[in-house]
Amino acid sequence: MKKTFAIFIYLILFSLLPVIFFWHIVEDDFMDTIATADGLFKLHELCYAYYHNFAGVVGMTGFSLRPPLPAMSLALFFNLFGHKTVAIFFAYLLPRILVIPLVFLVAEEIMSKFKAYLAATITGFFLFFQTYALSTLKADSFVVLFTLASLYFYLCWKRKKANLYLCLSGLFLAFNLLSKETAMPLSLVLFGAVAFDVVRQKKITRLIYFLIPGVIFYGSYFLVNFMLTKQASPSFFASKLYVSTFFGSFKTYFMTVFYYAGVNFNYGKLYSLQSLIVFIFLSAGVLFLIKSKKYMLVLVPFGLIFFICFLNYKNIQSGVVGNREILHRISPVVPFLSIYLFCGAEYLAKIMHRFLKKISRRNLAICFSLFISFTFIFNYFRSPFALDYTDEEFYVNAQTMLTNKREIRPSDFTLKRNICVVISYPQKEFMVRNLRKYRVSAFPKNYKEIIIFFWAIPAIFLLFFERKYKKYD
Repeated sequence: MKKTFAIFIYLILFSLLPVIFFWHIVEDDFMDTIATADGLFKLHELCYAYYHNFAGVVGMTGFSLRPPLPAMSLALFFNLFGHKTVAIFFAYLLPRILVIPLVFLVAEEIMSKFKAYLAATITGFFLFFQTYALSTLKADSFVVLFTLASLYFYLCWKRKKANLYLCLSGLFLAFNLLSKETAMPLSLVLFGAVAFDVVRQKKITRLIYFLIPGVIFYGSYFLVNFMLTKQASPSFFASKLYVSTFFGSFKTYFMTVFYYAGVNFNYGKLYSLQSLIVFIFLSAGVLFLIKSKKYMLVLVPFGLIFFICFLNYKNIQSGVVGNREILHRISPVVPFLSIYLFCGAEYLAKIMHRFLKKISRRNLAICFSLFISFTFIFNYFRSPFALDYTDEEFYVNAQTMLTNKREIRPSDFTLKRNICVVISYPQKEFMVRNLRKYRVSAFPKNYKEIIIFFWAIPAIFLLFFERKYKKYD
């Protein structure tokens, strides 16, 4: 327990390294989040955006309220630090420094500390995950955080059978729903997976503990929204499902999952061979978890991809693999991919040991695990597009976020049918014109050496000094 806690704290410090060096500035959904925060900060009430035929879809007209949790966090720090970038920094800091430690806690439930540590840290070396999804001022980092927290406490409940853990799992699931619209499919999948597992164990009454937080928190949010707007859904455009979009979206989403994992057969023979090996490890990991009856870790990411394909987004159906919208929406899948890789390393080591009797299964698993780690670290730093940017999408470092003294002009509001509606987003001009001159376009000097050094210290310690080696049957 002490060693687990020590690694958890160390991973928080490790996660601070990318936080120090780059923040991804992109206006997109952040303008709606900061406008909602301004409504809470200035007017102490929820504010809406009004859309007519949203995304060109006739009938998608009405009030849209961004899920309030990220905005509430931002409004809190506006009260503490003023309407400046330092408030934005601290509002989005927590998800960035807790995702990797939570991956470790989830992975440790099914593998040794050494491989759990590798799985957690390699999550940060997935192309676009750290430099795009986590570092962007959007709600996706909150979704990843709460998904992992909900899953971890559910696994704790399975191990300890204490209802408090099931209640905490339901609480973080409710927070997930309150973070972003596209968390709805993911939350439904999480709930379905938990319900399936609880019913399978013939403990149906325990579901009450899981449901109570969601009924209290999300139910209150839903009720307040309905009383204000008379709309059944707070996010009318994200809740509509279209069967016709499924087949047009599935291939794009599925291929982007592999794109996240660095599987691409279009970059030459050497990269294709590497992609094939990574694909084998991923497949072996999924088979291992199914065989081990760890269904939750398989149902959640696959279920997310399945249900999100029903959402009506034209840019997804265009078939552009790896476009930025998809990278954000499926970012919760990345921690699972990392876990699959190292489960696959263990499973393939077990198979290979039957033919290579002189090499222990443990040593084979270690070799495979280190191969995976070095592959992802190498790919992360060699990719010229890992820190690419445009005029309205760029990176700044933590110093810029913390020391910029200019006030950000708040949003402007009006009343429409007695509902507070945002009418302008002055923050966009600030983000583009003021922050753009501080942009960084490459990894900082010695960043590679620094992050590899701090990654290697615990890895070496756990490799040579971890006595307990968890068996896989």
